[in-house]
Amino acid sequence: MGSSVLIESISPGIFHFTNEFWISFYIGIQIYDKKYIYLPSSINASNLSYIEELRQKGVMHL
Repeated sequence: MGSSVLIESISPGIFHFTNEFWISFYIGIQIYDKKYIYLPSSINASNLSYIEELRQKGVMHL
């Protein structure tokens, strides 16, 4: 399994906005980019799941 790093959490005050994030990462020597889009109100308690790497609940984007 790969490694992970903690990223900045999102302020609940902006959950009602569309939130876009770009994540850049390496696999070997190749760099990749991934764009995540969270639609308004998609970050809510009904969408929480346990995230093993963080050892806490959060909203996963698959």
